[in-house]
Amino acid sequence: MSNRGVNAVYVMLSELAQMPEPTRNVCLDKLVSRATATPNGQLAELDARIREFEARYEMTSAKMRAAFKKGAIADTSDIAKWLLLLDIRDRVGK
Repeated sequence: MSNRGVNAVYVMLSELAQMPEPTRNVCLDKLVSRATATPNGQLAELDARIREFEARYEMTSAKMRAAFKKGAIADTSDIAKWLLLLDIRDRVGK
């Protein structure tokens, strides 16, 4: 196991198979937890950047998306960036 022990980032299957069951369970729980966690606070950073757009345009992201779909908002580079951040947040947040 890399960095040896249950705090490792990855584990070789051959080592996992040789671990006592309680240790193996702890290791698997940590691996699953890390695999499903938002990496390095990315979600908080995305939310902060999205709030900047919301403040700049004085509207929520939901209102912007609705207005964009209706064609009431032009497809500018700012709007494209905002939409991209929303899409990334939606994917990372799942």
